[in-house]
Amino acid sequence: MTQAPSQTAGTIGALLLAAAGIAAVFGLVPPAAAPRPALDEGGDSDAGDLSTFGEELDSAVPELADAAVDVEPEELDWVASLPHAPSFRRTTLATAPGEHEPVKLLWRGVDRGPAPEGHRDHRYQVQISWTGTKVTVPLEPSYGWPEAAQSSACGHHGTEALPELAIFAEGNFRGDQVYRVLVTPHAIHVIEQDTSPGDWIRECHEVRQGPFTECREMSWSLSATLVVDLPRHVTVAEEVETVEPSGTFSMDCDAGE
Repeated sequence: MTQAPSQTAGTIGALLLAAAGIAAVFGLVPPAAAPRPALDEGGDSDAGDLSTFGEELDSAVPELADAAVDVEPEELDWVASLPHAPSFRRTTLATAPGEHEPVKLLWRGVDRGPAPEGHRDHRYQVQISWTGTKVTVPLEPSYGWPEAAQSSACGHHGTEALPELAIFAEGNFRGDQVYRVLVTPHAIHVIEQDTSPGDWIRECHEVRQGPFTECREMSWSLSATLVVDLPRHVTVAEEVETVEPSGTFSMDCDAGE
């Protein structure tokens, strides 16, 4: 931003101000950018005001060339048996028939300020968009930051045993919160796993969940189910961003190398 001339600038400062005024009249100086809307700072346990979340998806989001997924009636009955996460929601992702475009995923972490023990309070969301309809899924609050080394947005995909659109993780000082987006012909499921349970695991009691075998304290839960009819093949456009007091930033994939 241009600073106002000091009184010591004298006649030179006056001439500069006059020139700037003439330039503004004739459109030679671009208008200042509109200020970014303030973040909602409510104390809710969810992700706050969702009214404008994901508007960035209206702009062009690059498709990932290796993110084509075959939507098959895979054996995902085990997903229905998962316990519900605290933020679980079931909704319908209405679609316009006959249209084919990428399923767009925008993962966002919002820095809500200081938290106990010197950490930062982060609120996470994923917005899922297809054929012009958007659904926002609040994820769990965390002290952590997005993990580039585990995220499909940086080319790191999960197990081949799953019809999976994406995987995202955020890491904190105790472990990771991991999210997978799974698809069937008639639903999109978001499942989550917390690898940092509140109590230290003294003995691992294994549980089997589809292709996963986990300690019970770190088993998977269901974050959301979106009812939607998908075509036989879909591609994914994915983006990760963090909103901090100093601005909005995209995922630094080099951090995961």
